[in-house]
Amino acid sequence: MVAVLAQLFSGLPLSRAEATTATSIPASRSSETLPDSVWVVGDSITAGSKARLRDRLRRSVRRAVYIDGVGGRNVSTLDELVTQRVRRGATDVMVLALGTNSDPSWTRSDYLRAVDAIPESTAVILVSVYKSRSAATATAAVLRRMANYSRWMREIASARSNVCLADWRKAASREPRRLLADGVHPSAAGKAVWVRLVGNAVDACA
Repeated sequence: MVAVLAQLFSGLPLSRAEATTATSIPASRSSETLPDSVWVVGDSITAGSKARLRDRLRRSVRRAVYIDGVGGRNVSTLDELVTQRVRRGATDVMVLALGTNSDPSWTRSDYLRAVDAIPESTAVILVSVYKSRSAATATAAVLRRMANYSRWMREIASARSNVCLADWRKAASREPRRLLADGVHPSAAGKAVWVRLVGNAVDACA
């Protein structure tokens, strides 16, 4: 992080991975260079941060912010949700924040299929997932799946020029007692961090 901050102040460009984890607020962009719209799809974590996230993203887009967060939404619904959104007209930025409610059959290929359904002209943000061992639903199998999901997201973001990672897993795993209310859902402090990570990723990737 020290290196990232030093690079910020030096004027040298950050890599996308560094930009999504930097805590400094990005420099203001003129309205002409901002994307027109952003669509966020997620579960209860997205729903619980909806108002704060909307306020943050309004600083990053010119016109429309669409936030679709539904409690209990499973990662297996991602394909259909992305397909429906693209059919209606893809937005400039799509934030995919699903994976906390896992599915044993969901694989890296499924994430790739969802990303491949999105036009390359659209910036895609993948939000990694985390659940602490103290969570009521934290079986060994569930924890392993969530670790895999986050690893696959990181790999896809590294391989695709239009894909960035908002690494919630990295942040939450470092301070689970402060950032998580019940081992899964963000506390007030956690919501602030989650929103900042997503907002910074949008700024870096769009």
